[in-house]
Amino acid sequence: MKKLYLLRHADAKPNSTDDIARQLSKTGHKEAATLANAMLHKKISCDVIFCSSAARACQTCDAVASSVTGEISIQKKEELYYIDLNKAMKFVKNINESYESVLIVSHNPTMSDLATQLTGSEIHFTTGILKYLELDINSWDDLAPSCGKLVWSLPN
Repeated sequence: MKKLYLLRHADAKPNSTDDIARQLSKTGHKEAATLANAMLHKKISCDVIFCSSAARACQTCDAVASSVTGEISIQKKEELYYIDLNKAMKFVKNINESYESVLIVSHNPTMSDLATQLTGSEIHFTTGILKYLELDINSWDDLAPSCGKLVWSLPN
């Protein structure tokens, strides 16, 4: 079984001409802090965090990373900034097999689409929400529609 945590970045300031540079809003900073606290109490562990290169995703990742137990690698990935469902599925299928538990910090609608595809149930993400999926696969390459189930969401 593989474990996949999907996190939609926290609330960001309104659109600007440079979307990738958008920063978290005051509400977003509060969302990220609330989520980090909830993650700390849940004792979440993972092997790696893959994070979109967008500023708001990086800020969210930075806020919650210290709440993850164990030694983790954080990898910023440009391809997670503007990614559709098909590319997201391919991204997950290509994750290194040594990773059993992965956290992805990215954007909607991709986070909702990916969770929906993997569970076979409609799943929505608001900003600053983490969802934990258990995938009934032994290899990331075995990823397929409806191979997983939603176990929980944070914050509740």
